[in-house]
Formats: sequence, C-alpha cells, structure tokens
Amino acid sequence: MLYRSESESTTAIVPLFKDAHTELSVRAFFDQQGIRPLLDCKLPDPGSRYTDRCLVYPLPLEAARAINLTVGLFRDVYGLSHEAGLDFRYYEAGAESKKSI
Repeated sequence: MLYRSESESTTAIVPLFKDAHTELSVRAFFDQQGIRPLLDCKLPDPGSRYTDRCLVYPLPLEAARAINLTVGLFRDVYGLSHEAGLDFRYYEAGAESKKSI
C-alpha cells in the first residue's frame, strides 16, 4: 500500500506480508537501502490473513528513486519478474472515484 498525507508531509509504503519469512525479507530489503521504518507496530487483529505487524517505510521524494525502490521491492521480495506488467491504482480517501495510473 502507498500512503500520502499532505498534512503530515509524508509519503510512505506499507508492505503487506503473509508470513514471517516475507516480513524478514522486507526488513532486510529496506535495511540494505538504509531506510528505517517510520512505524513498526503490532496490529490489533492477529486473525487477519496478514502477519500481525505493520511496517511503514518512507518513500524518497524523488519520483525516480521512489519508482526504483518500489519496483526493487516487488522484484526482490515478492518475486515479480521483469516481464510482469505493473498496475498502479490511486485511491483518494473520502473520494468516490478511483483512478488507474
């Protein structure tokens, strides 16, 4: 999930994972990039299909760096191949419309 708050001046990525191995891979990926989480907390609902951890990592302000970081995460951690297409969707909280990018 990508997160942006103009009031907080924050742009972040919130990776979701289903198991401890993927969580450790996410942590290692961001550690290699020299990026520490803005938030690392336990979720109140451990019965969800995802792990009970919430990790929020800041995204770089430069678009090219943010894109490279996101694509690297998809490829290195989640196994998305170079040939796979990516579909990014933009949802604005409180807005009725959804935009495909």
